[in-house]
Amino acid sequence: MNIPANSLIPFFIIFFITTIITYPLTVIIHESGHLILGLLSAYKFISFSINNKIIIKQNNSFQIKTYSLLETAGQCLLKPPPYNQHFPYFLYNIGGGLFNLIFAFISFGLCIIFKDNFVIKITLSTFALINLFTGCLNLLPLKLDVPNDGYNILMMFKEKDSRFGFYSQMTIYDLMINGIKLQDMDETLFQLPDNCNLNNPLNQSIVINKIARLHEQLKFNKAKILIDQLNQQCTLFSLFKNELDCEYLFYLIMENLRNPEIKKLYQKLEKYIKMTIKTSLERQRQLYAYELLVNDNPIQANHYLDKFNILSKNYPIDVTIESEKEIFNLILKQK
Repeated sequence: MNIPANSLIPFFIIFFITTIITYPLTVIIHESGHLILGLLSAYKFISFSINNKIIIKQNNSFQIKTYSLLETAGQCLLKPPPYNQHFPYFLYNIGGGLFNLIFAFISFGLCIIFKDNFVIKITLSTFALINLFTGCLNLLPLKLDVPNDGYNILMMFKEKDSRFGFYSQMTIYDLMINGIKLQDMDETLFQLPDNCNLNNPLNQSIVINKIARLHEQLKFNKAKILIDQLNQQCTLFSLFKNELDCEYLFYLIMENLRNPEIKKLYQKLEKYIKMTIKTSLERQRQLYAYELLVNDNPIQANHYLDKFNILSKNYPIDVTIESEKEIFNLILKQK
């Protein structure tokens, strides 16, 4: 695309404005792709979020809440059909990136039609490039902080048993949204397939949910042991590793608050804690324990308790709030 020198400033202005306006639309297109192709694969609606707005289906009714999700601009979660050897995973996972690519090619085509209109041409070109970039970033298998759609598709294609990990985490989320505690769920949802590859993030998710289940049951020592075992057996994705390390810090505090490893681990996690403190319920509880029990600072501890109470008003999973409140009371009893 040839841009005359006297048009460079208008070009960058239009490009900048279009990018700001169309990026949220690109996210909506992406998540809608997951939604539409998921529904066509016999999945059912659970939640749909863009930025800090989330629509959830809870006990057969829809609710809109304000809540920011970690590490994502949007998310569409669907309840999977019953698990079997023909479990559908491909269309749901490819849907987001595929829709971005479709809209990118449509926009490039419209650029040709409107080639003589400078403003429309730049607007459509920008929209096309953003969708092309988003589609490729999601469909090319990449090992980022969390596995992207393309990586999940590749893992489920190469290792069929890992499809159960995908089924398990989606089913667990649906049950939790509808008020079922982890400890009341079917045990099989937390069982790894025989001889599975633990470096596969979908298999890691099964163990992580098992740790969360032990946590909910207040079996902190068993959860801590399982984290140790998982770290020894595989290399965790960055987000999984950081979240488990934060819980490990909490377990060390509850086990022996004079353990010198507590301060070392806190310093290691400090940057991540600051990144996630605004949106994470778990972070408020972990820091509450750290300030109250380790630093003996009840004023700062109550700051995190207040923050927890604010965040919990819009948190989409009620059973998680109940569990966290129970643990807050347990921490206070440790004082």
